[in-house]
Amino acid sequence: MNSDIRQKISRMGKAAVADPPQSTTSADPTSNPSAPTPAAPSPNDIDPKVLVALLQLEGQIRSAQSVKELCFVLANETRRLLTFRQAFLVSVNPARQLACRVEAVSSVAVLDRQAPMIQWIEQVLGHFWKNQILEAPCPLNHSRVPKEWQCDWKRFAFPHVVWCPLIWGNTDMLGGIWMARELPWQDGEIQLIRRVAETAAHAWQALQRTNKKIGRLNLVFQKRWLWAGAAALAVALCLPVRLSTLAPVEVVAQAPAVV
Repeated sequence: MNSDIRQKISRMGKAAVADPPQSTTSADPTSNPSAPTPAAPSPNDIDPKVLVALLQLEGQIRSAQSVKELCFVLANETRRLLTFRQAFLVSVNPARQLACRVEAVSSVAVLDRQAPMIQWIEQVLGHFWKNQILEAPCPLNHSRVPKEWQCDWKRFAFPHVVWCPLIWGNTDMLGGIWMARELPWQDGEIQLIRRVAETAAHAWQALQRTNKKIGRLNLVFQKRWLWAGAAALAVALCLPVRLSTLAPVEVVAQAPAVV
């Protein structure tokens, strides 16, 4: 009897060693509310290369010495940050006959204002300006222009165009950026363009203020030189000047007498 009990106990021990008890806790974290969930990727994560390119571009924008140089930097150096086929830098001035004027074109050193593409871009942007379409960043396409210009869209522009105005603070629109390519623009790329446009608008306004101050100083100096010149001329006119001349003379006696 005792031997039978011992055999049963030994069999139960071997079974316990061979088959360990299974855990009742599921490996799925969703089945356990107290289990920590993995962190979702943040939408604000930025590629370090993109961040470096953005900082370098902003540094070049702030280093520009004139509006012309600023427009050239925006049209060409922005390629380091964004992929596009065309970029046009446009100044906006409602007082002009053409409110929108192209100032720089990507990959073009000398701008030809008589080129058909430049004239077409200025006309199209002028149409958008009159219809108050250019006041905020927006995509542009051929369906938003008159029919007589739609055929030229395929000739001069790419299918997907994005416009971003250059506005700083409460000031009027200084200009804008027209970028075009074959592929649609993503929201993240448009946000980068807006960031670059804000930096460019601030630099543009600062350059305009500097140019106005220099122009005023030059005008003051010119006026001072004019007043100084007028005073010197007045003093010179008051000085006595002795005049002399040479002429043929014949000496004749008043009462001649013959001796």
